Parts: sequence; structure tokens; C-alpha cells
Amino acid sequence: MSWGEIVGWVAGSAIISTGVTHLLARSGAAADARRAGYMEASRVVVARYEYPYRIKRRLSDEVTEKGPLIALGHELQERQAASRLWVRSDSTWVADVYEAVLGKLDESFGDSCRDAWATAVDESGEVESLDGWGPGSPTKQLHTFEHAVSWRFGWRRFVPSLLCKRLVAAGADTH
Repeated sequence: MSWGEIVGWVAGSAIISTGVTHLLARSGAAADARRAGYMEASRVVVARYEYPYRIKRRLSDEVTEKGPLIALGHELQERQAASRLWVRSDSTWVADVYEAVLGKLDESFGDSCRDAWATAVDESGEVESLDGWGPGSPTKQLHTFEHAVSWRFGWRRFVPSLLCKRLVAAGADTH
């Protein structure tokens, strides 16, 4: 092997190594951004489940109490719209799962909010037992969404979306 061949081999190896390092760094940064987007989408689901309870447990019907609750409702609508758009831009099939989760929430969300606003305020400040009132727990829906999201990371992101949909649907049926 000549000196020129050795230099060429070393230079080629360095270029390939630099390229691989760059791709891995970009892949890690992309995964971090994806993780943050899905975390925000999950936070939106939880915040929407909690919103009717916040209304129900308000301490007064004064503007100073109702105003922030109304503003929070508007903020949640904006965050939900942004999360829907972000999830759909990342994966259409995960967006379909997210829409189903939000749809399940919406089955009782509006009625729970209306009922909470119509409930007389208990100004004593004592926390009352709600005995099953409200939209319920988001645990099952969040688990389904979490299962779908897990297919957007690591080696799983290379699995065809049709297969992912079937695996997530099968997993949702067991939980």
C-alpha cells in the first residue's frame, strides 16, 4: 500500500466517521423534539380532563375567580389545536389515535363543564367528594396514546404504519 493510498483511506474514514456522527447527533435532536411535542400533547389531554374539576371547585362566581378559569379554557383550546397540528405533522396514524383519545374525552367534557358552571359555589373552601362526577380518568386513553407514541422512537419508527396501527389497536383492546 502506497503513502497516497493510506492518506486516501484515512481521509475517507474521517469523512465517513464525521458524517455518521453528524447523522446520529441530528437523530438524537430530532427524537428530543419529537418527545417534547408528544409530551405537550399528553399534557393537553390531562389538562382538559382536569378543567371541569377546576370549574366545579371554584370558590366564587366573582369575575376575579371566573375570569382566570375562562381564560384557561381558551388557552386549553389553543393548546389542543396546536397539539393536533403538531401530532399530525409528525405522524398521521398517531394523529388518528390522538383524535380518538380527544374524541373519547369530548363525550363527557362539554356536559361536565356545563354542569360544573351550573353548580352552586361552595364558598366554604372545603374540598368536597365528587363521587364519580366529571369526565372520569384519562388513564386508559393516555395509555393508548402512549403505546402509539412508543412506535415513533428507536427501531420501532421504521415499522410500517399499517402494522403499527394494528399493533396499537390490539394493545388498546387489552387495556
